[in-house]
Amino acid sequence: MPSGKLYTLLTLLLCLVCIGVRGAVDLSQLVQTPEKLWQTNAGELLKQNKNALHWMDAEKSTIYCPAKSLKTFTWQNSPVYDLHFMLRKQKVAAMSVVIYAKGDVGKEKLEKEDFLKLLKRLSGEIAGKFNKVLCEKRQVKIGGTKAWVWSWKNKKMTARIKYAINDKGVPEFLTLEFLAPGYELGGASRSSMRSSGSSGDVRRRIRRDKNGDCYLIVPMVDQGSKGYCVPATLERVLTYYGIRIEQSTLAQMIGADAAKGTSLAKTIIKLRDIDGRLGLTYAPRGTFEDLGDPRRVNRMLNRYNRLARRQKKQTVKPGKDWLKHIDYQVFKELRGDRGADAFFDRIKADIDRGIPIFWAVIMFPADKTAGKQKEPGYHLRLITGYNAESRKVIFSDSWGQGNEKKVLPLADAWTITRGTFVMTMRNR
Repeated sequence: MPSGKLYTLLTLLLCLVCIGVRGAVDLSQLVQTPEKLWQTNAGELLKQNKNALHWMDAEKSTIYCPAKSLKTFTWQNSPVYDLHFMLRKQKVAAMSVVIYAKGDVGKEKLEKEDFLKLLKRLSGEIAGKFNKVLCEKRQVKIGGTKAWVWSWKNKKMTARIKYAINDKGVPEFLTLEFLAPGYELGGASRSSMRSSGSSGDVRRRIRRDKNGDCYLIVPMVDQGSKGYCVPATLERVLTYYGIRIEQSTLAQMIGADAAKGTSLAKTIIKLRDIDGRLGLTYAPRGTFEDLGDPRRVNRMLNRYNRLARRQKKQTVKPGKDWLKHIDYQVFKELRGDRGADAFFDRIKADIDRGIPIFWAVIMFPADKTAGKQKEPGYHLRLITGYNAESRKVIFSDSWGQGNEKKVLPLADAWTITRGTFVMTMRNR
Protein backbone atom coordinates (compact mmCIF):
# COMPACT_ATOMS: atom_id res chain seq x y z
CA MET A 1 0.00 0.00 0.00
CA PRO A 2 1.61 3.34 -1.02
CA SER A 3 2.26 6.04 1.55
CA GLY A 4 -0.33 8.79 2.07
CA LYS A 5 1.70 11.37 0.14
CA LEU A 6 2.38 9.02 -2.75
CA TYR A 7 -1.23 7.88 -2.77
CA THR A 8 -2.36 11.50 -3.06
CA LEU A 9 -0.07 12.07 -6.03
CA LEU A 10 -1.04 8.86 -7.79
CA THR A 11 -4.72 9.59 -7.36
CA LEU A 12 -4.44 13.00 -8.96
CA LEU A 13 -2.21 11.79 -11.77
CA LEU A 14 -4.79 9.17 -12.66
CA CYS A 15 -7.21 12.04 -13.20
CA LEU A 16 -4.66 13.84 -15.39
CA VAL A 17 -3.67 11.03 -17.73
CA CYS A 18 -3.32 12.43 -21.24
CA ILE A 19 -5.85 11.68 -23.96
CA GLY A 20 -5.64 8.27 -25.45
CA VAL A 21 -6.95 6.29 -22.48
CA ARG A 22 -10.48 7.62 -22.02
CA GLY A 23 -10.48 10.75 -24.10
CA ALA A 24 -10.32 14.29 -22.72
CA VAL A 25 -9.52 14.86 -19.05
CA ASP A 26 -12.45 16.14 -16.98
CA LEU A 27 -10.96 18.91 -14.83
CA SER A 28 -14.02 19.02 -12.59
CA GLN A 29 -12.80 15.79 -11.01
CA LEU A 30 -9.78 17.57 -9.55
CA VAL A 31 -11.86 19.74 -7.24
CA GLN A 32 -13.76 16.79 -5.87
CA THR A 33 -10.80 16.31 -3.51
CA PRO A 34 -9.09 19.73 -3.37
CA GLU A 35 -6.71 18.72 -0.57
CA LYS A 36 -5.13 16.26 -3.04
CA LEU A 37 -4.92 18.90 -5.77
CA TRP A 38 -2.96 21.23 -3.48
CA GLN A 39 -0.41 18.49 -2.80
CA THR A 40 0.34 17.92 -6.48
CA ASN A 41 3.97 18.49 -7.45
CA ALA A 42 4.56 20.64 -10.55
CA GLY A 43 7.21 18.34 -11.98
CA GLU A 44 4.95 15.31 -11.93
CA LEU A 45 2.06 17.31 -13.37
CA LEU A 46 4.22 18.28 -16.35
CA LYS A 47 5.74 14.84 -16.73
CA GLN A 48 2.37 13.11 -16.97
CA ASN A 49 1.04 15.74 -19.38
CA LYS A 50 4.19 16.65 -21.31
CA ASN A 51 2.34 17.12 -24.60
CA ALA A 52 -0.42 19.28 -23.13
CA LEU A 53 1.04 21.37 -20.28
CA HIS A 54 4.09 23.67 -20.27
CA TRP A 55 5.83 26.23 -18.09
CA MET A 56 4.47 29.72 -18.66
CA ASP A 57 7.36 31.67 -17.13
CA ALA A 58 11.05 31.41 -16.28
CA GLU A 59 10.26 31.69 -12.56
CA LYS A 60 8.23 28.47 -12.91
CA SER A 61 5.29 29.94 -11.05
CA THR A 62 2.61 28.96 -13.57
CA ILE A 63 1.82 26.00 -15.83
CA TYR A 64 -0.45 26.56 -18.81
CA CYS A 65 -2.04 24.67 -21.67
CA PRO A 66 -1.33 26.02 -25.20
CA ALA A 67 -4.35 26.59 -27.42
CA LYS A 68 -3.54 23.61 -29.66
CA SER A 69 -3.73 21.23 -26.66
CA LEU A 70 -6.89 22.53 -24.98
CA LYS A 71 -8.97 19.70 -26.47
CA THR A 72 -7.07 17.47 -24.04
CA PHE A 73 -9.27 18.89 -21.25
CA THR A 74 -12.96 19.48 -20.57
CA TRP A 75 -15.07 20.69 -17.69
CA GLN A 76 -17.55 17.85 -17.55
CA ASN A 77 -19.08 18.05 -21.04
CA SER A 78 -18.05 21.66 -21.70
CA PRO A 79 -14.95 22.57 -23.73
CA VAL A 80 -12.14 24.49 -22.06
CA TYR A 81 -10.78 27.68 -23.67
CA ASP A 82 -7.94 28.51 -21.27
CA LEU A 83 -6.23 26.59 -18.47
CA HIS A 84 -3.61 27.63 -15.92
CA PHE A 85 -2.21 26.02 -12.78
CA MET A 86 -0.60 28.53 -10.40
CA LEU A 87 2.06 27.22 -8.04
CA ARG A 88 3.26 27.86 -4.51
CA LYS A 89 6.49 26.17 -3.42
CA GLN A 90 6.28 24.05 -6.58
CA LYS A 91 2.87 22.64 -5.69
CA VAL A 92 -0.47 23.53 -7.26
CA ALA A 93 -2.04 26.46 -5.40
CA ALA A 94 -4.75 27.48 -7.86
CA MET A 95 -6.46 26.40 -11.05
CA SER A 96 -8.08 28.80 -13.53
CA VAL A 97 -10.38 27.43 -16.24
CA VAL A 98 -12.10 29.52 -18.92
CA ILE A 99 -15.39 27.82 -19.77
CA TYR A 100 -16.71 30.45 -22.16
CA ALA A 101 -15.02 33.26 -24.09
CA LYS A 102 -16.87 35.05 -26.88
CA GLY A 103 -13.75 35.31 -28.99
CA ASP A 104 -12.96 31.60 -28.76
CA VAL A 105 -16.25 29.84 -29.31
CA GLY A 106 -16.68 30.69 -33.00
CA LYS A 107 -20.15 29.76 -34.22
CA GLU A 108 -21.02 28.29 -30.81
CA LYS A 109 -21.78 31.70 -29.27
CA LEU A 110 -24.39 31.52 -26.53
CA GLU A 111 -27.45 33.73 -26.32
CA LYS A 112 -27.97 35.39 -22.96
CA GLU A 113 -30.65 32.88 -21.91
CA ASP A 114 -28.41 29.87 -22.61
CA PHE A 115 -25.44 31.56 -20.96
CA LEU A 116 -27.46 32.13 -17.79
CA LYS A 117 -28.47 28.45 -17.84
CA LEU A 118 -24.78 27.51 -18.01
CA LEU A 119 -24.05 29.90 -15.16
CA LYS A 120 -26.86 28.44 -13.06
CA ARG A 121 -25.65 24.87 -13.65
CA LEU A 122 -22.03 25.66 -12.80
CA SER A 123 -22.90 27.71 -9.73
CA GLY A 124 -25.20 24.94 -8.51
CA GLU A 125 -22.45 22.35 -8.88
CA ILE A 126 -19.94 24.51 -7.02
CA ALA A 127 -22.41 25.41 -4.28
CA GLY A 128 -22.95 21.68 -3.73
CA LYS A 129 -19.30 21.38 -2.67
CA PHE A 130 -19.74 24.08 -0.01
CA ASN A 131 -22.30 22.82 2.47
CA LYS A 132 -24.14 25.71 4.17
CA VAL A 133 -21.66 28.26 2.75
CA LEU A 134 -23.33 31.35 1.34
CA CYS A 135 -22.22 32.66 -2.03
CA GLU A 136 -20.72 36.15 -1.94
CA LYS A 137 -21.67 38.13 -5.06
CA ARG A 138 -20.01 41.37 -6.02
CA GLN A 139 -19.86 43.49 -9.11
CA VAL A 140 -16.62 44.83 -10.58
CA LYS A 141 -15.88 47.02 -13.57
CA ILE A 142 -13.64 45.77 -16.35
CA GLY A 143 -12.83 48.41 -18.94
CA GLY A 144 -16.20 50.12 -18.49
CA THR A 145 -18.18 46.87 -18.68
CA LYS A 146 -19.76 45.42 -15.57
CA ALA A 147 -18.67 41.95 -14.53
CA TRP A 148 -19.60 39.71 -11.63
CA VAL A 149 -17.55 37.63 -9.21
CA TRP A 150 -19.32 34.90 -7.24
CA SER A 151 -17.28 33.37 -4.41
CA TRP A 152 -17.52 30.42 -2.02
CA LYS A 153 -14.99 29.68 0.70
CA ASN A 154 -14.32 26.97 3.26
CA LYS A 155 -11.27 25.42 4.95
CA LYS A 156 -10.36 23.37 1.88
CA MET A 157 -10.54 25.94 -0.91
CA THR A 158 -11.99 29.12 -2.37
CA ALA A 159 -14.05 28.80 -5.55
CA ARG A 160 -15.01 31.67 -7.86
CA ILE A 161 -17.05 32.24 -10.96
CA LYS A 162 -16.16 35.36 -12.91
CA TYR A 163 -18.40 36.35 -15.79
CA ALA A 164 -19.55 39.31 -17.84
CA ILE A 165 -22.48 40.19 -20.07
CA ASN A 166 -22.03 43.44 -21.97
CA ASP A 167 -24.49 46.34 -22.23
CA LYS A 168 -26.02 44.80 -25.36
CA GLY A 169 -26.86 41.61 -23.49
CA VAL A 170 -24.09 39.60 -25.19
CA PRO A 171 -22.20 37.13 -22.95
CA GLU A 172 -18.46 37.91 -22.94
CA PHE A 173 -16.72 35.31 -20.75
CA LEU A 174 -17.07 32.88 -17.87
CA THR A 175 -14.07 31.74 -15.83
CA LEU A 176 -13.79 29.29 -12.93
CA GLU A 177 -11.08 29.73 -10.30
CA PHE A 178 -10.18 27.36 -7.48
CA LEU A 179 -7.64 28.47 -4.86
CA ALA A 180 -5.84 26.73 -2.03
CA PRO A 181 -6.31 28.18 1.50
CA GLY A 182 -4.27 31.36 1.92
CA TYR A 183 -3.56 31.77 -1.80
CA GLU A 184 -4.81 34.75 -3.82
CA LEU A 185 -4.93 35.65 -7.50
CA GLY A 186 -4.84 39.15 -8.97
CA GLY A 187 -7.50 40.42 -11.33
CA ALA A 188 -10.72 39.75 -9.40
CA SER A 189 -11.32 43.31 -8.32
CA ARG A 190 -10.07 46.82 -8.79
CA SER A 191 -7.77 46.61 -5.79
CA SER A 192 -6.31 43.24 -6.76
CA MET A 193 -5.74 44.30 -10.36
CA ARG A 194 -2.93 46.64 -9.37
CA SER A 195 0.69 45.79 -10.10
CA SER A 196 2.37 43.83 -7.34
CA GLY A 197 5.87 44.13 -8.77
CA SER A 198 8.64 46.65 -8.25
CA SER A 199 11.44 48.04 -10.36
CA GLY A 200 13.91 45.84 -8.48
CA ASP A 201 11.83 42.74 -9.20
CA VAL A 202 11.76 43.27 -12.97
CA ARG A 203 15.43 44.24 -13.24
CA ARG A 204 16.33 40.87 -11.74
CA ARG A 205 14.68 39.23 -14.76
CA ILE A 206 17.27 40.62 -17.19
CA ARG A 207 19.45 37.90 -18.72
CA ARG A 208 22.89 38.61 -20.23
CA ASP A 209 24.43 35.82 -22.31
CA LYS A 210 28.07 35.46 -23.26
CA ASN A 211 27.26 36.15 -26.92
CA GLY A 212 26.06 39.64 -26.01
CA ASP A 213 22.31 38.93 -25.90
CA CYS A 214 20.56 41.01 -23.25
CA TYR A 215 16.91 40.08 -22.82
CA LEU A 216 13.95 39.76 -20.45
CA ILE A 217 12.12 36.60 -19.49
CA VAL A 218 8.44 37.34 -20.08
CA PRO A 219 5.69 34.75 -19.43
CA MET A 220 4.27 33.11 -22.56
CA VAL A 221 0.63 33.16 -23.70
CA ASP A 222 -0.84 31.44 -26.75
CA GLN A 223 -3.36 33.55 -28.68
CA GLY A 224 -4.36 30.50 -30.71
CA SER A 225 -6.06 31.06 -34.07
CA LYS A 226 -7.80 34.23 -32.90
CA GLY A 227 -6.90 37.78 -33.90
CA TYR A 228 -5.95 38.35 -30.26
CA CYS A 229 -2.30 39.39 -30.62
CA VAL A 230 -3.04 42.57 -28.64
CA PRO A 231 -4.87 41.05 -25.62
CA ALA A 232 -2.50 38.05 -25.58
CA THR A 233 0.57 40.30 -25.58
CA LEU A 234 -1.03 42.52 -22.96
CA GLU A 235 -1.73 39.48 -20.74
CA ARG A 236 1.94 38.53 -20.94
CA VAL A 237 3.12 41.97 -19.84
CA LEU A 238 0.56 42.18 -17.03
CA THR A 239 1.60 38.74 -15.79
CA TYR A 240 5.22 39.90 -15.94
CA TYR A 241 4.24 42.74 -13.59
CA GLY A 242 2.31 40.42 -11.27
CA ILE A 243 -1.24 41.03 -12.54
CA ARG A 244 -3.31 37.98 -13.52
CA ILE A 245 -5.99 38.74 -16.13
CA GLU A 246 -6.83 36.29 -18.94
CA GLN A 247 -6.72 37.43 -22.56
CA SER A 248 -10.47 36.77 -22.92
CA THR A 249 -11.13 39.36 -20.21
CA LEU A 250 -8.61 41.78 -21.69
CA ALA A 251 -10.21 41.37 -25.10
CA GLN A 252 -13.42 42.70 -23.58
CA MET A 253 -11.59 45.57 -21.89
CA ILE A 254 -10.02 46.83 -25.13
CA GLY A 255 -12.80 45.85 -27.54
CA ALA A 256 -10.82 43.19 -29.44
CA ASP A 257 -12.48 41.19 -32.21
CA ALA A 258 -11.39 37.55 -32.45
CA ALA A 259 -12.00 37.44 -36.21
CA LYS A 260 -10.94 40.93 -37.32
CA GLY A 261 -8.23 41.56 -34.74
CA THR A 262 -7.81 44.75 -32.77
CA SER A 263 -7.54 48.37 -33.85
CA LEU A 264 -4.23 49.66 -32.52
CA ALA A 265 -5.49 53.23 -32.29
CA LYS A 266 -8.53 52.15 -30.25
CA THR A 267 -6.35 49.92 -28.10
CA ILE A 268 -4.11 52.84 -27.14
CA ILE A 269 -7.13 54.92 -26.16
CA LYS A 270 -8.39 52.06 -23.97
CA LEU A 271 -4.98 51.52 -22.38
CA ARG A 272 -4.81 55.17 -21.42
CA ASP A 273 -8.21 54.75 -19.82
CA ILE A 274 -7.48 51.62 -17.77
CA ASP A 275 -3.76 51.93 -16.95
CA GLY A 276 -4.39 53.71 -13.64
CA ARG A 277 -6.63 50.93 -12.36
CA LEU A 278 -3.87 48.46 -13.16
CA GLY A 279 -1.25 50.48 -11.33
CA LEU A 280 0.59 51.01 -14.63
CA THR A 281 1.33 53.95 -16.91
CA TYR A 282 1.03 53.89 -20.70
CA ALA A 283 3.88 55.65 -22.50
CA PRO A 284 4.52 55.92 -26.28
CA ARG A 285 8.04 55.16 -27.48
CA GLY A 286 7.68 55.93 -31.17
CA THR A 287 5.30 57.69 -33.55
CA PHE A 288 2.74 55.34 -35.01
CA GLU A 289 2.17 55.45 -38.74
CA ASP A 290 -1.52 55.96 -39.28
CA LEU A 291 -1.94 53.54 -42.17
CA GLY A 292 -5.69 53.89 -41.87
CA ASP A 293 -5.53 57.47 -43.18
CA PRO A 294 -6.21 57.29 -46.97
CA ARG A 295 -4.37 60.54 -47.71
CA ARG A 296 -1.23 59.39 -45.88
CA VAL A 297 -1.42 55.99 -47.54
CA ASN A 298 -1.77 57.57 -50.99
CA ARG A 299 1.31 59.72 -50.44
CA MET A 300 3.25 56.71 -49.24
CA LEU A 301 2.14 54.61 -52.22
CA ASN A 302 3.27 57.32 -54.64
CA ARG A 303 6.80 57.03 -53.24
CA TYR A 304 6.54 53.24 -53.10
CA ASN A 305 5.47 52.94 -56.74
CA ARG A 306 8.38 55.06 -57.97
CA LEU A 307 10.76 52.64 -56.23
CA ALA A 308 8.78 49.62 -57.48
CA ARG A 309 9.16 50.73 -61.10
CA ARG A 310 12.89 51.23 -60.57
CA GLN A 311 13.17 47.68 -59.15
CA LYS A 312 10.86 46.37 -61.91
CA LYS A 313 8.32 45.24 -59.34
CA GLN A 314 4.53 45.46 -59.47
CA THR A 315 3.04 48.81 -58.46
CA VAL A 316 0.24 49.00 -55.89
CA LYS A 317 -3.08 50.77 -56.30
CA PRO A 318 -4.77 52.58 -53.39
CA GLY A 319 -7.71 50.76 -51.82
CA LYS A 320 -8.63 48.73 -48.79
CA ASP A 321 -6.40 45.81 -49.83
CA TRP A 322 -3.28 47.81 -50.72
CA LEU A 323 -1.19 46.25 -47.93
CA LYS A 324 -1.60 42.72 -49.33
CA HIS A 325 0.32 43.69 -52.47
CA ILE A 326 3.30 45.38 -50.84
CA ASP A 327 6.71 43.89 -51.72
CA TYR A 328 9.12 43.62 -48.80
CA GLN A 329 12.29 44.69 -50.62
CA VAL A 330 10.63 47.75 -52.12
CA PHE A 331 9.15 48.66 -48.76
CA LYS A 332 12.55 48.22 -47.09
CA GLU A 333 14.13 50.72 -49.47
CA LEU A 334 11.21 53.07 -48.91
CA ARG A 335 11.68 53.00 -45.13
CA GLY A 336 15.45 53.44 -45.30
CA ASP A 337 17.45 53.59 -42.09
CA ARG A 338 16.62 57.07 -40.88
CA GLY A 339 15.38 56.69 -37.30
CA ALA A 340 16.76 53.14 -36.87
CA ASP A 341 19.56 54.19 -34.49
CA ALA A 342 17.17 56.13 -32.25
CA PHE A 343 14.79 53.16 -32.32
CA PHE A 344 17.60 50.84 -31.16
CA ASP A 345 18.74 53.25 -28.44
CA ARG A 346 15.20 53.38 -27.01
CA ILE A 347 15.08 49.59 -26.98
CA LYS A 348 18.33 49.34 -25.04
CA ALA A 349 17.22 51.97 -22.51
CA ASP A 350 13.92 50.19 -21.75
CA ILE A 351 15.31 46.66 -21.66
CA ASP A 352 18.10 47.75 -19.30
CA ARG A 353 15.35 48.97 -16.94
CA GLY A 354 13.49 45.66 -17.19
CA ILE A 355 10.66 47.04 -19.36
CA PRO A 356 9.24 44.88 -22.20
CA ILE A 357 8.21 46.87 -25.29
CA PHE A 358 4.98 46.50 -27.27
CA TRP A 359 6.00 46.43 -30.93
CA ALA A 360 3.43 47.11 -33.66
CA VAL A 361 4.67 45.73 -36.97
CA ILE A 362 3.78 44.81 -40.53
CA MET A 363 4.52 41.10 -40.98
CA PHE A 364 5.73 40.01 -44.42
CA PRO A 365 5.96 36.49 -45.88
CA ALA A 366 9.68 37.21 -46.45
CA ASP A 367 10.14 37.31 -42.66
CA LYS A 368 11.00 33.74 -41.68
CA THR A 369 10.13 34.49 -38.05
CA ALA A 370 6.52 35.28 -39.04
CA GLY A 371 5.39 31.68 -39.30
CA LYS A 372 3.14 30.79 -42.22
CA GLN A 373 2.38 34.37 -43.19
CA LYS A 374 0.91 34.31 -46.72
CA GLU A 375 0.55 38.06 -47.23
CA PRO A 376 1.53 41.26 -45.41
CA GLY A 377 -0.57 42.04 -42.33
CA TYR A 378 -0.59 43.93 -39.05
CA HIS A 379 0.60 42.31 -35.84
CA LEU A 380 1.66 43.14 -32.28
CA ARG A 381 4.87 41.61 -30.96
CA LEU A 382 6.89 42.08 -27.81
CA ILE A 383 10.48 43.34 -27.91
CA THR A 384 12.27 41.63 -25.05
CA GLY A 385 15.95 42.35 -25.71
CA TYR A 386 18.85 43.31 -27.94
CA ASN A 387 22.43 42.51 -28.85
CA ALA A 388 24.50 45.70 -28.97
CA GLU A 389 27.44 44.07 -30.75
CA SER A 390 25.52 42.38 -33.57
CA ARG A 391 22.87 45.15 -33.69
CA LYS A 392 20.01 42.69 -33.45
CA VAL A 393 16.56 43.01 -31.90
CA ILE A 394 15.29 40.16 -29.70
CA PHE A 395 11.52 39.72 -29.64
CA SER A 396 8.70 37.29 -28.99
CA ASP A 397 5.34 36.39 -30.55
CA SER A 398 2.40 35.38 -28.35
CA TRP A 399 2.02 32.05 -30.11
CA GLY A 400 2.89 29.66 -27.31
CA GLN A 401 5.91 27.49 -26.67
CA GLY A 402 8.79 27.90 -29.14
CA ASN A 403 8.16 31.61 -29.74
CA GLU A 404 9.81 32.97 -26.59
CA LYS A 405 13.00 34.30 -28.19
CA LYS A 406 13.39 35.35 -31.81
CA VAL A 407 15.95 37.61 -33.47
CA LEU A 408 15.97 40.08 -36.36
CA PRO A 409 18.78 42.34 -37.62
CA LEU A 410 18.10 45.98 -36.76
CA ALA A 411 17.60 46.90 -40.42
CA ASP A 412 14.82 44.35 -40.85
CA ALA A 413 13.26 45.17 -37.47
CA TRP A 414 13.15 48.85 -38.35
CA THR A 415 11.62 48.14 -41.77
CA ILE A 416 8.56 46.41 -40.35
CA THR A 417 8.05 48.80 -37.40
CA ARG A 418 4.83 50.80 -37.16
CA GLY A 419 5.46 52.02 -33.64
CA THR A 420 6.30 51.06 -30.06
CA PHE A 421 4.91 51.75 -26.61
CA VAL A 422 5.39 50.51 -23.06
CA MET A 423 3.43 50.11 -19.86
CA THR A 424 5.50 50.82 -16.78
CA MET A 425 4.80 50.43 -13.07
CA ARG A 426 3.79 53.60 -11.27
CA ASN A 427 6.14 52.89 -8.37
CA ARG A 428 9.26 52.82 -10.55
